[in-house]
Amino acid sequence: MNLTPDQARALFEAGGFLIITGLPQGSSVSLDGSSNVISNFSGYKFLPPGLHLFTYFPSSSSQTSTSQVDIPPIRSAFIRVWSPRQRIIISYSPKTETISPSTTETVILDDHLKTLDPHLAGYDFSHFPLWRLLTSEINQRVLDNIIGSDGRVDGLTLVDGEHDDIPELAGSSRLQKGSDGEGQGSSGGEREKGEEVKEMEEVRKMNFPMFDLRRSWKDGAVGEEVTRYSMDKSWLLGNVIRRVGGDPMTLLAHFQLSFILFLHISSYSCLVVYQRLLSLFCRSSSFFMTPEKYLIDPHTQPSPMTITTTHSPSLPSSISSPKPSTLARQFGLTFLSTLSAQLKTLPPDVFHTELPEMDVVYQDELAQLHENMCDSLGRGTLWSKESHKKELETAWGRLRDTCMRKGWSLGRLDEDEKEAEEEEEEGEYAPVVVDI
Repeated sequence: MNLTPDQARALFEAGGFLIITGLPQGSSVSLDGSSNVISNFSGYKFLPPGLHLFTYFPSSSSQTSTSQVDIPPIRSAFIRVWSPRQRIIISYSPKTETISPSTTETVILDDHLKTLDPHLAGYDFSHFPLWRLLTSEINQRVLDNIIGSDGRVDGLTLVDGEHDDIPELAGSSRLQKGSDGEGQGSSGGEREKGEEVKEMEEVRKMNFPMFDLRRSWKDGAVGEEVTRYSMDKSWLLGNVIRRVGGDPMTLLAHFQLSFILFLHISSYSCLVVYQRLLSLFCRSSSFFMTPEKYLIDPHTQPSPMTITTTHSPSLPSSISSPKPSTLARQFGLTFLSTLSAQLKTLPPDVFHTELPEMDVVYQDELAQLHENMCDSLGRGTLWSKESHKKELETAWGRLRDTCMRKGWSLGRLDEDEKEAEEEEEEGEYAPVVVDI
């Protein structure tokens, strides 16, 4: 990006900086998905306030693994929410192959930054609007709860409570608990079983909420209630929302975070989390018709529900909840815009390479979401005001346009499934009468 002197001066005064030391030349790095192979590189400048994800993979010549097995590259990351003018230093250790973020607010003088300027990459603002949509609900508290306060994560970091199908990978994660920056490197040779178990217990894990989509009804439910909520996941959605503090936007932040981590550090654990949350959101039909039934815990009424806000660090940690209908509308609209941004972000060939058959998953879930949103619009009161209806139709239209660009069919909200099928049969797929 070419900047005028005035623009550069303004960005220098207002923007954040990420200073990186020790990373060898030839390493692959990216910031918010914009990638580079580095040479004489000292970090990034002009970061706008908000969440940023720095990922790196050291050059192969710098790696010191003694393993005889050909292990695929492991991409690691540092993720954090930047304040205006915030300046952060992270140091890479070739010995441990990990980074150590500065544990205290580091004072970096402007004169020193100016000496580093020729070796600092400017932030890529061309991707920033889409990045903001992808990460709109993630704040530092969410990151601290899921990843930890030091912001370090890699592609092998597991989710706490997740069944590990490949236990050998758990012990190979180079990121250990603690914020001292000196993670334990994976070691070759024989180890005693007790030491191996102890090491695996110390491996850091991500704290996404665990739930079973196949058991989506409350304990003690019988008969019709089990049948209903085995198909409609609304009770389970309400239960998971309460477990993360009562605000559906916090759970949406989990959804956003799982996506950017599986996409940018190839985290299989985050892909599993993402697919599970996608199904939960798309298959909760009555949530968007009677949200008050699922957003208020009957065991805590008539006391007002309290939630943890995700929108401003200056607000108190607990505030009186907005109306369930207001929360549900905000959740629904933001979910649609997030999903549209996610589909735009995926590489064109991803369904033939990294995510085979994921396009089928998306289309199945979108078909269910279409049916549920049509029901909500037609039979519920959530979108009864003309302004609310217009907001939903606009958000759905953007998602539909994104799907059409991928060659997927997604109906309008004012048409039922039969009308959508008839629309698909028009054009080159229309039936042709042949004279015999």
